[in-house]
Amino acid sequence: MRHLAVKLNERLTGTLTVLTDQDRSIFRFDQGYLDDPYRPVLGQFFEDRRPQSVDHSGLINWFMNLCPQGALARLIEREFDIDEPIDMLEALGADLPGAVVLERLPADAVAAVRGEPEDVPIPRFSLAGVQRKMSVRKHKGGYVLPVSGTGGDYIVKLESPDFEDLPRREYLATEWAKRAGLRVVDATLEASDRFPLATELFEDPRPGKLFVSRRFDRSAERRIHFEDFAQVLNRAPSGRGLYDFSFEGVAQAIAILLPDERNEWLGRLVFMVDSGNFDAHLKNWAIMYPDDRTPALTPAYDLVPVALYPETEVEHELALSLGGSKDDKYFGPERWHDLFAALQWDSANGWRSILKWRKLIRGALQSPDIRSLATRDELTTLQRRCQLGWA
Repeated sequence: MRHLAVKLNERLTGTLTVLTDQDRSIFRFDQGYLDDPYRPVLGQFFEDRRPQSVDHSGLINWFMNLCPQGALARLIEREFDIDEPIDMLEALGADLPGAVVLERLPADAVAAVRGEPEDVPIPRFSLAGVQRKMSVRKHKGGYVLPVSGTGGDYIVKLESPDFEDLPRREYLATEWAKRAGLRVVDATLEASDRFPLATELFEDPRPGKLFVSRRFDRSAERRIHFEDFAQVLNRAPSGRGLYDFSFEGVAQAIAILLPDERNEWLGRLVFMVDSGNFDAHLKNWAIMYPDDRTPALTPAYDLVPVALYPETEVEHELALSLGGSKDDKYFGPERWHDLFAALQWDSANGWRSILKWRKLIRGALQSPDIRSLATRDELTTLQRRCQLGWA
């Protein structure tokens, strides 16, 4: 049995108990947290169940979604010699996404799991997603890894061994979305030699570019809490948990939690279609709590134009279903009716919003600064994509 204090920054919200012999976990709210009318929001999943405890087979999905994935997860597993999600969460407890902090109870047991800092020459932080990415801080004209509980202020994404020019293409899509009027992460494209440690951290490191974005969950004063929609909906952080869902289901949550953000969210969805971002699964949509209590959309992130990669390399279909289908070829008005209903909009107003966003998105792609970021073949593919299936 293991007990972890669950905090938002310094504020205790409750206790997570993991019964490893029973493959079961229980989250219990702290009474002081429950009694505070101005308590910060841990997550919508818990808000829906407060004040009841959450008893779950295996580790509660909301916490599972805090774990890193892909190459970063393998790196941490190797360096810490751990392979269980709860061990990873405990090892990274001070450097998790958002404002979440996990501390083992009793405190004197923490070092036994984490190891002494001088013996662990890798960062203690967690970033979800499968790309090669790290949380870093600026130092002497480059980027270095934080090695203790403060984490970094920037995320760097590295060249991929599987997908050509991934950082540059993500930067292209991010700047394109920004030019169209969408709120996106603050990003730059930089030379890979500004993060020289990458060659030591990853097998088969690739020279090229870095996609560098400022973390929206960090400020000079504090950590800002956020949760992705896999957490909001308590879905497993892989496979069917991330992909076996609908955009109508996300829209319904948006209408309830963020009614003033519906137009922005719809614009991001239209951009997803026009840019061919076929990997916009539940972890790529998120809400944040700038004042600790009121939800708002995070800046758009992970805007990868997957359509630039041939179908022989990656599947060309939507990550979530829209109008009952994941087809990426047709987006006529009737396919959006259920989504408009989920957003609590009438179809005429919803379609007018789509047409407005499509005009902005297509116009942004023609701007000289965006065209300068793409090759001629990429522009041809994206222009064709913008016209596909909207009749």
